[in-house]
Amino acid sequence: MTVQGARCVAKLPNVTWLDASGGVLCDQGVLALSSMTQLTYLSVSQNQSVTDDAIPHLARLTNLRSLNLSGTKVTAARLLLLASLTALTSLSLYNTGVKPCLAKRMAAAWPEVLISGIPEPLLTVTTTIKTFARRGSRVYLA
Repeated sequence: MTVQGARCVAKLPNVTWLDASGGVLCDQGVLALSSMTQLTYLSVSQNQSVTDDAIPHLARLTNLRSLNLSGTKVTAARLLLLASLTALTSLSLYNTGVKPCLAKRMAAAWPEVLISGIPEPLLTVTTTIKTFARRGSRVYLA
């Protein structure tokens, strides 16, 4: 969806569900969509021109229950601005720049929001070490 396309869609008064995935949507397009305060579901996934600059615009969509940011260039820089979305119950962050340590802080701050798409490599390593330790094996970390 181009910026012009986003401006046209934003004029539709009763849209509550919008999938703008896999295109050329950019931060300015998200700005245009931010006037659609009636949205309850929004996916801007697979739009690599959506960055942290889009987060303040998304934070205006106060009725959102589900937000998919997978495959965008979003990082941890402004993600906590989404805490203002009190209706949010689902946030997808697959293939973004969000690190597991921030995701854990976000999960603690928003226990009612299911945050998906963040790998947990430390959990895997810890589980593996405990398994080896129970077997009496030596574990060396370099």
